[in-house]
Amino acid sequence: MKNLIFLFFIITSINVSAQAYIIKSTPPSQLYGIGKGSAQVFDSRPYCNTLLNNVKNYGTEKAAISEQTLNSTWIKYAQIFVYESTAYVIVKLKYKEYIYCDVSVDDWQSFMKDSGYSSYGDRYHAYIKRNTCDCK
Repeated sequence: MKNLIFLFFIITSINVSAQAYIIKSTPPSQLYGIGKGSAQVFDSRPYCNTLLNNVKNYGTEKAAISEQTLNSTWIKYAQIFVYESTAYVIVKLKYKEYIYCDVSVDDWQSFMKDSGYSSYGDRYHAYIKRNTCDCK
């Protein structure tokens, strides 16, 4: 019986050590519900900045619209890329770039042309913004 209790203690200690290592080596932003009696769930979503950089650096740009064409005070440019068989739109609003995922060809074309909305800002809200990426 002593040997069985000792074996249980060793296995439990190893398990706790392994969990502690996983928790210690994982960025805090990826840890949720860590605590006694709670489930451990790790956030596996990519970082938005990493995704944006990968799309810009390794994707294929299919079309773009410049600040001059947009004639907007807050949309500086918009680009559509294909990266790993998915269409992404990168929009620069004032001073920051945003990425949108799984944008359909129809949504991009509606954004590009006058589709019942008088401004690119209205078209951005109608056709691009709804394609928010699942990233952090």
